[in-house]
Amino acid sequence: MGPAASQACAHTSIAVLPFENLGGATEQTFFSDGVSEDVIGGLARFRSLSVTSASSSFSFRDRSVDRREIGRRLGVTYLVEGSVRRAGERIRVTAQLVEAASGAHLWSEHYDRSLTDIFAVQDEVTRTIVSTLVGQIESAGMRQALRKPPTSLAAYEFYLRGLAHIRGYEPEDNRQACAMFQAAVDRDPHFALAYAHLALATTAAQGYANAPQDVLDCALAMARKAVSLDETEGGCQRLLALIHVNRREFELAERHYRRAYLLNPNDASTLVQMGGLFARRGKLDEAMEWINEGFRLNPFPPPWYSAALGNALYILGRYEEAAAALKELPNPGPFTLARLVACHAQAGSSAAAEETKARLLQVRPDFSTEDFIRRGLLLELDEHRDLFRQGLLKAGLPA
Repeated sequence: MGPAASQACAHTSIAVLPFENLGGATEQTFFSDGVSEDVIGGLARFRSLSVTSASSSFSFRDRSVDRREIGRRLGVTYLVEGSVRRAGERIRVTAQLVEAASGAHLWSEHYDRSLTDIFAVQDEVTRTIVSTLVGQIESAGMRQALRKPPTSLAAYEFYLRGLAHIRGYEPEDNRQACAMFQAAVDRDPHFALAYAHLALATTAAQGYANAPQDVLDCALAMARKAVSLDETEGGCQRLLALIHVNRREFELAERHYRRAYLLNPNDASTLVQMGGLFARRGKLDEAMEWINEGFRLNPFPPPWYSAALGNALYILGRYEEAAAALKELPNPGPFTLARLVACHAQAGSSAAAEETKARLLQVRPDFSTEDFIRRGLLLELDEHRDLFRQGLLKAGLPA
């Protein structure tokens, strides 16, 4: 791990305690320990986390030690603990995330599975636990960073504030995200993930794919620098792929999404974005497989997952489902409203189409279908662009 990763990770350290074998049978301990070790390995793929080794965390197999004392001895912010219970051919795995300093429970969930293939069950459950944990840890870190005065923030805390803004939907969020990620790289010039997110925020603040060419070129340079700083960080590969999507370089985007997935198959965002790219390229069956798996891995998805899902569903002709997905997006802009108009019109929901069209024309009085097709759609196939054209014209929007 290079200097960038070590500085960034210092603020988010985590230990996974050995999952308890509640069944009592000693031969089942291999499964509970296997789950624990898989969770450790899965979390370690997220380079923004510092994960204690199994040899250290497993020394606290005796739960008589207070959680706060375990956290102090291991020097970690969070603890993961859990249990495994087998009953016949069914198994229940329980996991929870604990704030070490206070002992407070931040998240817990249980997973009931049939033991048709014990190793497949172990893989499925641990991947879901890992993906969910990462989202919960980031959310807790963002809440803490947002409560602190900016003068006291370290690079990683500026990065967390940037994440809170880049995932927001308020008018100033993208600009604020740029400022936070810039502050992070100013304090730590080797912070790869901060550079990657600064590239994304730069394009977002300027209209994503509609950003001026020099902005897109600058974003590409920053995203490439992020990858060069930490070539094993899947998040940097994923964000470089996203920059290529916004540059309409779909083949390059797919190449980097595949690298991101190989580096970290537990990152649900990579799966959803890969699915979104496949939909843009007309590979619809693959698109839905990747998107659905991303939603399964992350039961608390950010709203943008629904944008990828809605786009794929529309192309598949599942218009009502597409509209339901797009309605998950808060504060929809004109391009999202245009998609919703097309969904309602194609589904034959004339009242909903009229209501959404009125909202669209209120925020974009000069809206034209051809401008939306040119600027609002990143689709590779003419026939799929024409599907949106049909929906918008059917709703009575100007050509």
